[in-house]
Amino acid sequence: MEQMVGLFWRSFNFLAVIPTAIVPLTIIGVILSAIASFIAGLFGLELKWEGPKRLLEVFLKPRVIVSLVIMNLVIFGGIRAYEYLSTRARPLWYIEIKNNMIAKPSEGRKYTDVVESFNTIENVPGNIKKIQSLNTIWELKLDRGSFGGVAFSGNSLFVGTDDGFVSEIDDSKGAVLRKFFMGTHATPRVVVWNDILFVGEGHHATHHGRIYAFDLTTGRLRNAYQTEGHTEGVPVIATVNGRSLLFVMGGKSGIHAIDPMTMQKVWHQKLGHVDSEVRVEGQKVFFSRGIERDHDVRDHRVYALDFMTGKVIWETDSAASSWRAPLIFLDRVCWGMGEIFVPNRFGQFACFDKETGKPLAAINLDAPVIGIPQRLGLAVITADLNGGVCSVDPFNATRQWCADLPKAKYSYATPSYDGNGNILFPTEKDGIFALDYRTGEKVFQWKPGEKEAPWSAVMATVHQHSDFWYVIDWKGNFRKLKPEYANVPLEKVTETKK
Repeated sequence: MEQMVGLFWRSFNFLAVIPTAIVPLTIIGVILSAIASFIAGLFGLELKWEGPKRLLEVFLKPRVIVSLVIMNLVIFGGIRAYEYLSTRARPLWYIEIKNNMIAKPSEGRKYTDVVESFNTIENVPGNIKKIQSLNTIWELKLDRGSFGGVAFSGNSLFVGTDDGFVSEIDDSKGAVLRKFFMGTHATPRVVVWNDILFVGEGHHATHHGRIYAFDLTTGRLRNAYQTEGHTEGVPVIATVNGRSLLFVMGGKSGIHAIDPMTMQKVWHQKLGHVDSEVRVEGQKVFFSRGIERDHDVRDHRVYALDFMTGKVIWETDSAASSWRAPLIFLDRVCWGMGEIFVPNRFGQFACFDKETGKPLAAINLDAPVIGIPQRLGLAVITADLNGGVCSVDPFNATRQWCADLPKAKYSYATPSYDGNGNILFPTEKDGIFALDYRTGEKVFQWKPGEKEAPWSAVMATVHQHSDFWYVIDWKGNFRKLKPEYANVPLEKVTETKK
């Protein structure tokens, strides 16, 4: 509801110009009345037009003009103030009070670390298991939908939703155990590290967003770190030479490296608008930046920074914005690229030398690449804003195949791999498709049954964990699914080398 009200006011900014628009409109009225009177006189008729004339005389008085200008400024200022306050992160004192009211201890549950998303499969199987059926184990309805998807930690599932909560869910029962509150949209996938839950917040319009640290033992807010932008980019914790850093992407405020225990800044680089998830290899931190809403400036770049200091090791211009995590393998680092806020059909998967930033290969695609690229051996699976899924060869710079899937108006979903030769992709309206990883051929499709909640758009992915699939849609329908397979022997697939 709050979003709808905000959109209403932003759609009616013209209210701010009504007071001063009255004067020119009155002048037009006087002119039209004079013309009408002149034409009527040609036919021997007499029209009175004193009304518009006297109204104009009133509006042209200095006192009235000043009043109209002041009224204009007050209305315009009110609209801007509402926009500013409605898109600002909630006050920290309010978040602390709210969490203290709902906090629950963990009751001895054990948690495993979840420090970054996984998007690399080194070796693909020698045979494919054909999917025969997909059965629903449990279905849970949350109040709002999820953009970032699920983080698996111990026997718990953590899901951030658009109503400003992160829910901890029991994997076995599909029941909500407890919630954590930050007030603004809990957009990115969460991070779990050393029994601490790290949560970013916001959409693109959010400002002064934070990264929150919750104590999983007590359920209470432990600390928070504030930026000037939003923190909808996925946070990542990486450890190099015994030093752990939490990387926070702060939108217009740039990239922040902070100590995950103290939540104090270690270094900060303001290098444009950043929403992408970082990747770390050795002493290098790789990330990208994108074009902001309402800023049509063709200034996109990819970076490698020093892990310890944040110093720029190299930076290279790219063909378009990049919003997701890169892939690092062999001698290169690669990004999926494309615009979200600037109308554009261009998409690309591009690779750069990870030591120097020199461009190595680029494959142009039919729409902006928005999903997180997935590497299967030496092939890369991409997903675009129109719901297209393709396999590309980043060494020969060629497309291997593009699947024949239903087109979407907006698709932010990421393809995933089930470990059995099938690429899974949640479409906007037509459920889950499974594709043969070698050809892109559709080999299976699933939609909920008549007695289940209807299918809705999925912003994240089809997660795989312990032989189960998990999917949560934008309306808050969260499902745990169990696939049944049949072995289909195929020719031996050569294993790739790391």
